Amino acid sequence: MDEFSKVSQPGMVYLALSAMLRGMQPGAQMPSYKELRKCLGVPQRSIDLAYERYEAEGVLTRQWGRGTFVIDPFAGGTFIFLTDALYLTQQTGMYSLLEFIAIDELLQQHYPSSELELIVLHSNEGSGDSRDNDILRRIRGLNQHMRLLGAFAGFCIGSQEVRATFRELKIPLVDLNNVSTPYSVLATRMDAELELGLSHLVDEGWKDIAIVCNSEGSRKEVEAYIQSHGLMARTAAPTLRLYAIEEGFSRHWEEFGIRFIKDFLKYKPLPEAFLILDDVICKGVLYGALEEGMQLAERCAMVSVSNEGIPIRASRPLTCIEYSAKAVGQEALSIMQQCFTGAETIERNTLRPRLVVGKSSCRADYPQVRV
Repeated sequence: MDEFSKVSQPGMVYLALSAMLRGMQPGAQMPSYKELRKCLGVPQRSIDLAYERYEAEGVLTRQWGRGTFVIDPFAGGTFIFLTDALYLTQQTGMYSLLEFIAIDELLQQHYPSSELELIVLHSNEGSGDSRDNDILRRIRGLNQHMRLLGAFAGFCIGSQEVRATFRELKIPLVDLNNVSTPYSVLATRMDAELELGLSHLVDEGWKDIAIVCNSEGSRKEVEAYIQSHGLMARTAAPTLRLYAIEEGFSRHWEEFGIRFIKDFLKYKPLPEAFLILDDVICKGVLYGALEEGMQLAERCAMVSVSNEGIPIRASRPLTCIEYSAKAVGQEALSIMQQCFTGAETIERNTLRPRLVVGKSSCRADYPQVRV
Protein backbone atom coordinates (compact mmCIF):
# COMPACT_ATOMS: atom_id res chain seq x y z
CA MET A 1 0.00 0.00 0.00
CA ASP A 2 1.57 3.32 -1.06
CA GLU A 3 1.50 6.61 0.81
CA PHE A 4 -1.52 7.88 -1.18
CA SER A 5 -3.80 4.83 -1.05
CA LYS A 6 -5.48 6.19 2.08
CA VAL A 7 -6.03 9.63 3.59
CA SER A 8 -2.45 9.87 4.88
CA GLN A 9 -0.41 12.90 5.83
CA PRO A 10 1.25 13.06 2.37
CA GLY A 11 -2.22 12.72 0.84
CA MET A 12 -3.49 15.63 2.91
CA VAL A 13 -0.47 17.71 1.82
CA TYR A 14 -1.15 16.75 -1.82
CA LEU A 15 -4.76 17.99 -1.58
CA ALA A 16 -3.78 21.15 0.33
CA LEU A 17 -1.26 22.01 -2.40
CA SER A 18 -3.93 21.37 -5.04
CA ALA A 19 -5.96 24.36 -3.80
CA MET A 20 -2.79 26.48 -3.84
CA LEU A 21 -1.83 25.41 -7.37
CA ARG A 22 -5.18 26.41 -8.87
CA GLY A 23 -4.32 30.06 -8.32
CA MET A 24 -0.79 29.80 -9.75
CA GLN A 25 0.50 30.32 -13.27
CA PRO A 26 3.02 28.13 -15.15
CA GLY A 27 6.55 29.15 -14.15
CA ALA A 28 5.53 30.35 -10.69
CA GLN A 29 7.76 29.24 -7.79
CA MET A 30 6.31 27.22 -4.93
CA PRO A 31 6.80 28.37 -1.32
CA SER A 32 9.94 27.12 0.44
CA TYR A 33 9.98 23.96 2.57
CA LYS A 34 10.23 26.14 5.67
CA GLU A 35 7.12 28.11 4.71
CA LEU A 36 5.15 24.96 3.86
CA ARG A 37 6.17 23.17 7.08
CA LYS A 38 5.00 26.19 9.08
CA CYS A 39 1.78 26.63 7.07
CA LEU A 40 0.76 22.96 6.93
CA GLY A 41 2.31 21.72 10.17
CA VAL A 42 3.87 18.63 8.55
CA PRO A 43 7.42 17.26 8.22
CA GLN A 44 9.46 17.78 5.06
CA ARG A 45 9.15 14.09 4.13
CA SER A 46 5.37 14.48 3.61
CA ILE A 47 5.99 17.53 1.41
CA ASP A 48 8.58 15.60 -0.60
CA LEU A 49 6.17 12.72 -1.23
CA ALA A 50 3.45 15.13 -2.41
CA TYR A 51 5.99 16.88 -4.66
CA GLU A 52 7.08 13.54 -6.15
CA ARG A 53 3.50 12.78 -7.14
CA TYR A 54 3.05 16.23 -8.71
CA GLU A 55 6.32 15.74 -10.60
CA ALA A 56 5.08 12.38 -11.94
CA GLU A 57 1.83 14.09 -13.08
CA GLY A 58 3.70 16.87 -14.87
CA VAL A 59 2.48 19.60 -12.54
CA LEU A 60 5.77 20.57 -10.81
CA THR A 61 9.49 20.48 -11.53
CA ARG A 62 12.22 20.69 -8.88
CA GLN A 63 15.45 22.46 -9.82
CA TRP A 64 18.47 21.84 -7.61
CA GLY A 65 19.57 24.98 -5.79
CA ARG A 66 16.69 27.06 -7.18
CA GLY A 67 13.44 25.62 -5.86
CA THR A 68 10.22 24.00 -7.11
CA PHE A 69 8.30 25.51 -10.04
CA VAL A 70 4.85 25.07 -11.60
CA ILE A 71 4.75 23.45 -15.05
CA ASP A 72 0.97 23.10 -15.45
CA PRO A 73 -1.26 23.80 -12.42
CA PHE A 74 -4.11 21.80 -14.01
CA ALA A 75 -2.21 18.67 -15.09
CA GLY A 76 -3.59 15.51 -13.54
CA GLY A 77 -6.60 17.36 -12.17
CA THR A 78 -10.30 16.66 -12.54
CA PHE A 79 -13.35 18.88 -12.81
CA ILE A 80 -16.69 17.30 -11.93
CA PHE A 81 -20.18 18.01 -13.22
CA LEU A 82 -22.95 17.02 -10.79
CA THR A 83 -26.43 16.06 -11.84
CA ASP A 84 -29.28 14.10 -10.29
CA ALA A 85 -30.37 10.78 -11.82
CA LEU A 86 -34.01 11.75 -11.28
CA TYR A 87 -33.52 14.85 -13.44
CA LEU A 88 -32.04 12.86 -16.33
CA THR A 89 -35.53 11.56 -17.12
CA GLN A 90 -36.82 15.12 -17.50
CA GLN A 91 -36.14 17.95 -19.92
CA THR A 92 -34.07 19.83 -17.34
CA GLY A 93 -31.83 16.79 -16.99
CA MET A 94 -31.29 16.44 -20.72
CA TYR A 95 -30.42 20.12 -20.87
CA SER A 96 -27.87 19.51 -18.09
CA LEU A 97 -26.17 17.05 -20.44
CA LEU A 98 -25.97 19.74 -23.14
CA GLU A 99 -24.36 22.04 -20.55
CA PHE A 100 -21.95 19.25 -19.61
CA ILE A 101 -20.90 18.82 -23.26
CA ALA A 102 -20.44 22.59 -23.68
CA ILE A 103 -18.27 22.86 -20.56
CA ASP A 104 -16.24 19.79 -21.55
CA GLU A 105 -15.41 21.32 -24.95
CA LEU A 106 -14.40 24.62 -23.34
CA LEU A 107 -12.23 22.91 -20.71
CA GLN A 108 -10.39 21.03 -23.45
CA GLN A 109 -9.54 24.39 -25.03
CA HIS A 110 -8.43 26.15 -21.82
CA TYR A 111 -7.18 23.29 -19.61
CA PRO A 112 -6.30 20.42 -22.00
CA SER A 113 -4.32 18.51 -19.34
CA SER A 114 -7.37 18.21 -17.07
CA GLU A 115 -10.56 16.20 -17.51
CA LEU A 116 -14.27 16.59 -16.76
CA GLU A 117 -16.23 13.77 -15.14
CA LEU A 118 -20.01 13.47 -15.06
CA ILE A 119 -21.14 12.48 -11.56
CA VAL A 120 -24.71 11.14 -11.56
CA LEU A 121 -26.20 11.17 -8.07
CA HIS A 122 -28.92 8.71 -7.07
CA SER A 123 -31.24 9.99 -4.39
CA ASN A 124 -34.52 9.28 -2.66
CA GLU A 125 -37.20 11.29 -4.46
CA GLY A 126 -38.94 12.17 -1.22
CA SER A 127 -35.95 13.49 0.70
CA GLY A 128 -33.70 16.45 0.02
CA ASP A 129 -31.54 15.30 2.97
CA SER A 130 -30.92 11.99 1.23
CA ARG A 131 -29.70 13.77 -1.89
CA ASP A 132 -27.45 16.08 0.15
CA ASN A 133 -25.97 13.14 2.07
CA ASP A 134 -25.30 11.40 -1.22
CA ILE A 135 -23.44 14.47 -2.49
CA LEU A 136 -21.38 14.78 0.70
CA ARG A 137 -20.42 11.09 0.66
CA ARG A 138 -19.48 11.08 -3.02
CA ILE A 139 -17.50 14.35 -2.92
CA ARG A 140 -15.47 13.36 0.13
CA GLY A 141 -14.75 9.98 -1.44
CA LEU A 142 -13.69 11.50 -4.75
CA ASN A 143 -11.50 14.06 -3.01
CA GLN A 144 -9.58 11.25 -1.30
CA HIS A 145 -8.70 9.53 -4.57
CA MET A 146 -8.32 12.25 -7.18
CA ARG A 147 -7.26 15.85 -7.42
CA LEU A 148 -10.48 17.86 -7.74
CA LEU A 149 -9.98 21.25 -9.38
CA GLY A 150 -13.57 22.48 -9.41
CA ALA A 151 -17.22 21.44 -9.60
CA PHE A 152 -20.18 22.45 -11.73
CA ALA A 153 -23.69 21.77 -10.40
CA GLY A 154 -26.22 21.00 -13.12
CA PHE A 155 -29.14 21.02 -10.68
CA CYS A 156 -30.13 22.74 -7.42
CA ILE A 157 -27.76 21.16 -4.87
CA GLY A 158 -29.79 21.96 -1.79
CA SER A 159 -28.44 22.59 1.66
CA GLN A 160 -25.89 25.04 3.00
CA GLU A 161 -24.05 22.01 4.41
CA VAL A 162 -23.25 20.82 0.88
CA ARG A 163 -21.88 24.21 -0.12
CA ALA A 164 -19.93 24.44 3.15
CA THR A 165 -18.29 21.10 2.33
CA PHE A 166 -17.02 22.43 -0.98
CA ARG A 167 -15.67 25.50 0.82
CA GLU A 168 -14.02 23.31 3.47
CA LEU A 169 -12.33 21.25 0.76
CA LYS A 170 -11.40 24.48 -1.06
CA ILE A 171 -13.05 23.26 -4.25
CA PRO A 172 -14.74 26.05 -6.27
CA LEU A 173 -18.38 25.24 -7.04
CA VAL A 174 -20.26 26.95 -9.87
CA ASP A 175 -24.02 26.45 -9.88
CA LEU A 176 -25.74 26.45 -13.28
CA ASN A 177 -29.30 26.65 -11.97
CA ASN A 178 -29.66 28.07 -8.46
CA VAL A 179 -29.17 31.78 -9.12
CA SER A 180 -29.16 32.72 -5.42
CA THR A 181 -25.65 31.34 -4.79
CA PRO A 182 -22.54 33.59 -5.02
CA TYR A 183 -20.96 31.54 -7.82
CA SER A 184 -23.88 30.89 -10.11
CA VAL A 185 -24.70 31.43 -13.77
CA LEU A 186 -27.52 33.96 -14.12
CA ALA A 187 -29.41 32.25 -16.93
CA THR A 188 -32.93 33.18 -15.95
CA ARG A 189 -34.38 36.51 -16.98
CA MET A 190 -38.09 36.63 -16.27
CA ASP A 191 -38.28 40.18 -17.63
CA ALA A 192 -36.65 39.25 -20.94
CA GLU A 193 -38.68 36.04 -21.25
CA LEU A 194 -41.91 37.91 -20.61
CA GLU A 195 -41.15 40.73 -23.02
CA LEU A 196 -39.98 38.39 -25.81
CA GLY A 197 -43.00 36.11 -25.56
CA LEU A 198 -45.65 38.76 -24.96
CA SER A 199 -44.38 41.14 -27.64
CA HIS A 200 -44.29 38.33 -30.19
CA LEU A 201 -47.85 37.22 -29.46
CA VAL A 202 -49.16 40.78 -29.67
CA ASP A 203 -47.21 41.40 -32.90
CA GLU A 204 -48.94 38.35 -34.36
CA GLY A 205 -52.31 39.93 -33.52
CA TRP A 206 -53.43 37.79 -30.56
CA LYS A 207 -55.59 39.82 -28.16
CA ASP A 208 -56.57 37.43 -25.35
CA ILE A 209 -53.40 36.00 -23.75
CA ALA A 210 -53.08 33.68 -20.73
CA ILE A 211 -49.71 33.74 -18.92
CA VAL A 212 -48.95 30.60 -16.86
CA CYS A 213 -46.32 30.83 -14.09
CA ASN A 214 -44.72 28.04 -12.04
CA SER A 215 -45.66 29.49 -8.63
CA GLU A 216 -47.75 32.17 -6.96
CA GLY A 217 -44.54 34.08 -6.24
CA SER A 218 -43.66 34.09 -9.95
CA ARG A 219 -47.18 35.19 -10.84
CA LYS A 220 -46.87 38.18 -8.50
CA GLU A 221 -43.48 39.04 -10.01
CA VAL A 222 -44.94 38.94 -13.51
CA GLU A 223 -47.93 41.06 -12.46
CA ALA A 224 -45.66 43.64 -10.79
CA TYR A 225 -43.36 43.75 -13.81
CA ILE A 226 -46.26 44.24 -16.24
CA GLN A 227 -47.60 47.11 -14.12
CA SER A 228 -44.28 48.81 -13.41
CA HIS A 229 -43.10 48.67 -17.03
CA GLY A 230 -46.43 49.55 -18.62
CA LEU A 231 -46.53 46.41 -20.76
CA MET A 232 -50.30 46.57 -21.13
CA ALA A 233 -50.12 50.02 -22.67
CA ARG A 234 -47.02 49.26 -24.74
CA THR A 235 -48.35 46.02 -26.20
CA ALA A 236 -51.97 47.20 -26.57
CA ALA A 237 -53.18 43.76 -25.49
CA PRO A 238 -56.76 44.20 -24.26
CA THR A 239 -56.81 41.03 -22.13
CA LEU A 240 -54.02 39.44 -20.08
CA ARG A 241 -54.89 36.59 -17.71
CA LEU A 242 -52.30 35.46 -15.14
CA TYR A 243 -52.31 31.97 -13.61
CA ALA A 244 -50.06 30.21 -11.11
CA ILE A 245 -49.39 26.48 -10.90
CA GLU A 246 -49.69 25.18 -7.34
CA GLU A 247 -46.54 25.27 -5.21
CA GLY A 248 -44.42 22.14 -5.17
CA PHE A 249 -41.06 20.62 -6.01
CA SER A 250 -40.07 21.11 -9.66
CA ARG A 251 -39.95 17.41 -10.56
CA HIS A 252 -43.77 17.36 -10.12
CA TRP A 253 -44.47 20.35 -12.38
CA GLU A 254 -45.45 18.20 -15.37
CA GLU A 255 -48.15 16.60 -13.23
CA PHE A 256 -49.24 20.05 -12.04
CA GLY A 257 -49.44 21.20 -15.67
CA ILE A 258 -51.72 18.27 -16.50
CA ARG A 259 -54.06 19.06 -13.59
CA PHE A 260 -54.02 22.78 -14.41
CA ILE A 261 -55.15 22.43 -18.02
CA LYS A 262 -57.83 19.83 -17.19
CA ASP A 263 -59.37 22.18 -14.62
CA PHE A 264 -58.95 25.11 -17.03
CA LEU A 265 -60.79 23.33 -19.83
CA LYS A 266 -63.68 22.51 -17.46
CA TYR A 267 -64.24 25.96 -15.99
CA LYS A 268 -62.67 28.65 -18.21
CA PRO A 269 -62.95 29.72 -21.84
CA LEU A 270 -59.85 29.13 -23.94
CA PRO A 271 -57.70 32.21 -24.57
CA GLU A 272 -56.41 33.04 -28.04
CA ALA A 273 -52.86 32.38 -26.83
CA PHE A 274 -50.87 30.80 -23.98
CA LEU A 275 -47.51 32.09 -22.76
CA ILE A 276 -46.11 29.38 -20.43
CA LEU A 277 -43.05 30.40 -18.44
CA ASP A 278 -41.76 26.87 -17.74
CA ASP A 279 -40.99 24.04 -20.17
CA VAL A 280 -41.94 21.13 -17.88
CA ILE A 281 -45.29 22.74 -17.10
CA CYS A 282 -45.87 23.31 -20.82
CA LYS A 283 -45.21 19.63 -21.48
CA GLY A 284 -47.81 18.75 -18.82
CA VAL A 285 -50.33 21.23 -20.26
CA LEU A 286 -50.01 19.68 -23.73
CA TYR A 287 -50.32 16.12 -22.37
CA GLY A 288 -53.29 17.04 -20.18
CA ALA A 289 -55.14 18.64 -23.08
CA LEU A 290 -54.42 15.60 -25.25
CA GLU A 291 -55.91 13.31 -22.58
CA GLU A 292 -59.05 15.45 -22.87
CA GLY A 293 -59.06 14.91 -26.65
CA MET A 294 -57.65 18.31 -27.60
CA GLN A 295 -54.56 19.21 -29.61
CA LEU A 296 -54.04 22.48 -27.75
CA ALA A 297 -51.50 23.89 -30.21
CA GLU A 298 -54.18 23.58 -32.93
CA ARG A 299 -56.72 25.56 -30.90
CA CYS A 300 -54.52 28.32 -29.38
CA ALA A 301 -51.32 30.09 -30.16
CA MET A 302 -48.57 28.86 -27.81
CA VAL A 303 -45.19 30.14 -26.60
CA SER A 304 -43.13 28.43 -23.89
CA VAL A 305 -39.82 28.85 -22.15
CA SER A 306 -37.83 25.81 -23.25
CA ASN A 307 -34.34 24.33 -23.23
CA GLU A 308 -32.20 24.60 -26.32
CA GLY A 309 -32.19 21.39 -28.32
CA ILE A 310 -34.87 19.74 -26.15
CA PRO A 311 -38.09 20.08 -28.15
CA ILE A 312 -41.49 20.00 -26.50
CA ARG A 313 -43.64 17.77 -28.66
CA ALA A 314 -46.72 19.55 -29.98
CA SER A 315 -48.92 19.09 -33.03
CA ARG A 316 -47.22 22.17 -34.52
CA PRO A 317 -43.57 23.30 -33.98
CA LEU A 318 -43.61 25.22 -30.71
CA THR A 319 -42.37 28.79 -30.40
CA CYS A 320 -39.76 28.74 -27.63
CA ILE A 321 -37.85 31.18 -25.44
CA GLU A 322 -34.55 29.43 -24.87
CA TYR A 323 -31.01 29.83 -23.53
CA SER A 324 -27.91 28.60 -25.33
CA ALA A 325 -26.20 25.74 -23.45
CA LYS A 326 -22.89 26.93 -24.93
CA ALA A 327 -23.42 30.44 -23.52
CA VAL A 328 -24.23 28.94 -20.10
CA GLY A 329 -21.04 26.86 -20.29
CA GLN A 330 -18.93 29.89 -21.24
CA GLU A 331 -20.27 31.89 -18.33
CA ALA A 332 -19.75 28.97 -15.91
CA LEU A 333 -16.11 28.62 -16.98
CA SER A 334 -15.57 32.38 -16.68
CA ILE A 335 -16.81 32.25 -13.07
CA MET A 336 -14.59 29.22 -12.35
CA GLN A 337 -11.54 31.05 -13.72
CA GLN A 338 -12.27 34.03 -11.47
CA CYS A 339 -12.41 31.63 -8.50
CA PHE A 340 -8.96 30.33 -9.46
CA THR A 341 -7.48 33.83 -9.41
CA GLY A 342 -8.91 34.50 -5.95
CA ALA A 343 -11.09 37.39 -7.14
CA GLU A 344 -12.84 39.06 -4.20
CA THR A 345 -15.83 40.00 -6.34
CA ILE A 346 -17.10 37.66 -9.04
CA GLU A 347 -18.31 39.38 -12.21
CA ARG A 348 -21.41 37.66 -13.57
CA ASN A 349 -23.23 38.42 -16.80
CA THR A 350 -26.95 37.75 -16.90
CA LEU A 351 -27.61 35.77 -20.07
CA ARG A 352 -30.29 36.89 -22.47
CA PRO A 353 -32.71 34.36 -23.94
CA ARG A 354 -33.65 34.19 -27.59
CA LEU A 355 -37.00 33.62 -29.26
CA VAL A 356 -37.18 30.73 -31.73
CA VAL A 357 -40.44 31.15 -33.62
CA GLY A 358 -42.43 28.13 -34.81
CA LYS A 359 -45.88 27.64 -36.28
CA SER A 360 -47.56 27.31 -32.88
CA SER A 361 -47.76 31.09 -32.48
CA CYS A 362 -47.52 32.53 -36.00
CA ARG A 363 -50.18 33.46 -38.45
CA ALA A 364 -47.45 33.31 -41.13
CA ASP A 365 -45.85 29.97 -42.08
CA TYR A 366 -42.17 30.91 -41.82
CA PRO A 367 -39.78 30.25 -38.89
CA GLN A 368 -37.46 32.93 -37.54
CA VAL A 369 -35.15 33.59 -34.62
CA ARG A 370 -35.22 36.73 -32.50
CA VAL A 371 -32.61 37.49 -29.86
